[in-house]
Amino acid sequence: MIGQLTSLALMVAALLFVLSLPLGEHDAGRAMRRAAAFAFVLAFVPATLYCLVAPLFHRPHSTGALIEILLAAFGVLGILVMLSLASYGLLDLRRRSGTRQPAPHADRGYAKRRPSEHAGTRHDDEDEEE
Repeated sequence: MIGQLTSLALMVAALLFVLSLPLGEHDAGRAMRRAAAFAFVLAFVPATLYCLVAPLFHRPHSTGALIEILLAAFGVLGILVMLSLASYGLLDLRRRSGTRQPAPHADRGYAKRRPSEHAGTRHDDEDEEE
């Protein structure tokens, strides 16, 4: 069942990505690529979580099995801690490298003026020249 859902999510991800290519940098293309990335992640997360958590729900029949379950629980927690630390580290590297999104035109100081501002500025400039 999980294998079928994984293959379906991968097919949807590939289809959305291929359909987004002709759209280029338009908003629809970006949205389709985001949906494709979500479907790609959705293909692997449930299976990975199932494989990580499944050993925790078996009833232990012996002391060795109980120790194995406890070690599996600590292993899952350790993996989650390592993933969170790695993600925060990548975010910190991105912030330090300066690869942020560019500021919109209004924040740069050379945005186009409104037509009403043009009329007032030209009239004032013409008066100063005379």
